[in-house]
Parts: sequence; C-alpha cells; structure tokens
Amino acid sequence: MPTQNHYDAVVQELKQSGPIAGLWAQCFAEMEADTERAQALYLRRRAEQLEQDQAPAAQEKGHAKLHVGELHVAQDWIFRMIGIAGVIFSIAVILYSSH
Repeated sequence: MPTQNHYDAVVQELKQSGPIAGLWAQCFAEMEADTERAQALYLRRRAEQLEQDQAPAAQEKGHAKLHVGELHVAQDWIFRMIGIAGVIFSIAVILYSSH
C-alpha cells in the first residue's frame, strides 16, 4: 500500500511536469469522464506505480511536507488537464459522428 510519501511524490510530479498522459487518459476513461473519480484514481494508481519502483527521485532527496498552497497548485493543474481532456473528447466525438 502506498505511503504518504508516495502521494507527496505524485503531487510534486504533477506540479513539475503534469500527469502521465496515458495513465490520465486510462483513468478518465475508466471513470467514464467523471473527473473527480478520475483524479482520485490517477493519484492512487500513480502512487502505486511509485511504490513499485521503490525509490522515486523525490523520495531519495528527502521530502519536505507540502503546504496547502502547493496542494492547490497541483489541484489547479489537474483541473486544467481535465479541461484539455474534455476538449479532446469533444473533438473526437465530433469527428466520429461526422463519419
């Protein structure tokens, strides 16, 4: 089971480079475009991946506790990604329905 350190690393990763596109798309699809559930699933799956890796770079360097402001930055980033995913999904629906 992932520890708080794994989740901290996921939040830091989101702040620095954003989500992994394929993993985000998979979570979004599995949760049938329910963005809140997709976010939760993404966080859990990525934390599990980091746990399996055993030593993500952020943990090796030591990890300071996150401040509330940092969590809001990560959350804002996730919401922007959801907006982008929604646009991509809308375009795909339009293209598919025109054929």
